[in-house]
Amino acid sequence: MKIKAIIVSALILCCISAVIMYTNAAQPKNESKMITEAIQGKNTPQLIKALISRMKEQLDVNDDDFPEL
Repeated sequence: MKIKAIIVSALILCCISAVIMYTNAAQPKNESKMITEAIQGKNTPQLIKALISRMKEQLDVNDDDFPEL
């Protein structure tokens, strides 16, 4: 009986941690904030990443229209 309780509690903890990780990963990042921080900090790789993510989101909305920078 104790073994079942231990296994069930371990599974519950795994599920809770998976839900927490999924909700943190699913939160959208503010691209305009990322872009302004990259420009102010002169961080070119971060700027390129932010622009690509903005273009990707625009393409997800409309596949026929290529987004502008």
